[in-house]
Amino acid sequence: MTRYAAMEKEISEAKQAVMLNAPQHQLVKEVREGIEHLLNMLPGEVVVQVLSGIAAMAPGVI
Repeated sequence: MTRYAAMEKEISEAKQAVMLNAPQHQLVKEVREGIEHLLNMLPGEVVVQVLSGIAAMAPGVI
C-alpha cells in the first residue's frame, strides 16, 4: 500500500469513527492514526507550522 493510500485509509477510518459516534477510546485511536499519517506526508518544516497552529488553538494542552 502506498503512503498516500495508507493515509486515505486512516483518514477514512477517523471520519467513520466520528460519524458513528464511536466510543472515546476508538475515536481517539482512529483520529490520532489519521493525523499521524497525514503529518507523515508533509515536509518537516510544514509539520512544525501545523503543530504550532494546533498548539495556539488549544493553549495549555500541548
